[in-house]
Amino acid sequence: MPPGKNAPRVCTGPVCALKGAMELLESMRKDGAIAMPCCGRCDQPVPVLHAQYMEVGSTYSNSVGKPSPVPEDNPGGFEECVFADIRASRRSSIEGYRASGGYEALERVVQQGSPARHAQ
Repeated sequence: MPPGKNAPRVCTGPVCALKGAMELLESMRKDGAIAMPCCGRCDQPVPVLHAQYMEVGSTYSNSVGKPSPVPEDNPGGFEECVFADIRASRRSSIEGYRASGGYEALERVVQQGSPARHAQ
């Protein structure tokens, strides 16, 4: 299977590594699995993304399918300051990401231009 969006991507971030991510990755290598950095699903380790589909579990045999890599609604209703909009609906699409403020900081930096240019 070629790498990219269709290859199984196993989260190997710190929390998932402690929950068996490396062993899961090795057991899936024959299916073309590749490692990916933390995908922000520490609430349900170990996530494996297949295109727009996600499975979570510590072994290949106990993985449970989920419809989307977007986190579920905030179960405790607590404010999430660092990832405030991570659970917003449609967040997995570019339109949903932009609707929740995605790319605003990048756009401001691009508009400001290079720091070297301003130092002259």
